Amino acid sequence: MTKIIAELCQNHCGDFELLTKMIEECAAAGAEYCKIQSIDSNELTLRERFENGKLDDSGFVKIIKRPYAEEKKRLDKLNLSIEQQQLFADICNKNNIKPLTTVFTKKQVETYSKVNWGHNTVKIASYDCGSIPLMKKLIAVGVDNFIISTGATYDKEIERTCNFLKNQNIHYSLLHCVTIYPTKLVDGHMRRMNFLRNFCKNVGFSDHSSYEEDWLKLSLMSIINDSVFVERHFTSIDKSKTKDGKVSLNKSQLSELVHLTKKSKSELLKILNEKCTNLEIELMNGEENRSLSHEELLNRDYYKGRFASVCELGNYDYNWQD
Repeated sequence: MTKIIAELCQNHCGDFELLTKMIEECAAAGAEYCKIQSIDSNELTLRERFENGKLDDSGFVKIIKRPYAEEKKRLDKLNLSIEQQQLFADICNKNNIKPLTTVFTKKQVETYSKVNWGHNTVKIASYDCGSIPLMKKLIAVGVDNFIISTGATYDKEIERTCNFLKNQNIHYSLLHCVTIYPTKLVDGHMRRMNFLRNFCKNVGFSDHSSYEEDWLKLSLMSIINDSVFVERHFTSIDKSKTKDGKVSLNKSQLSELVHLTKKSKSELLKILNEKCTNLEIELMNGEENRSLSHEELLNRDYYKGRFASVCELGNYDYNWQD
């Protein structure tokens, strides 16, 4: 049966009482995992090209504009200390939901190793899918299972990472993912799951679509396609009050998704045909082998290397580089 990962991301707004409420609601909804992101805003990197971005003469975006000072101020309140991450894990376990985190940097590998999570599974973000150096560091501190998103990642990077993990006898799952927020049905490319099965039998889906615009159509399609995981952003506050709100589910919507995972394939196909036109189904299926869109490439350019630990010599240690 498909397992649901509830991604809390920045929707906790740095409020631990809110974070606790989110854990409890995710558990009540029936999610398998409740996930945070292990970040330190002090590891945000200043890269000059993103201060003003770049447009061509016609106004076409060539580089995203994301000024460092504004982003740093926004992220400062989202930091979770080692003690808070341990408390997060403890509250999850108390509520019978598995705690999970995404690790981005060398420093956060050290933080991860100091928390008792109750298991040795780590989530790897799309932009670090090809980061073998980061995975090596995590394996060295005892991680033996990875859940890896593959959005904005080139085929050769996926193949190389899978070969590395197989050679290390490390268990892993791959999540099809489109790094467009929100993801439109036409950009879903659910056939991509079949491509990922060339490298891994455990394939799932990280869904960034909008419930308000497209219900759970892409998630439903992935469950029908035997997804081992569906990852969805989750919020306990009004969606308009958080940056991730447009791609998030609330408690009732998360419960609705969990209930879908308990239905038979024939029931799911019936729902699909009731909710979707034949054209929508074909659009959602998309292409198994596809090129990254311009928006995904822009996001890849910005998010790859957004966080980095500082080395002894004062240089950034970008975990995604070989």
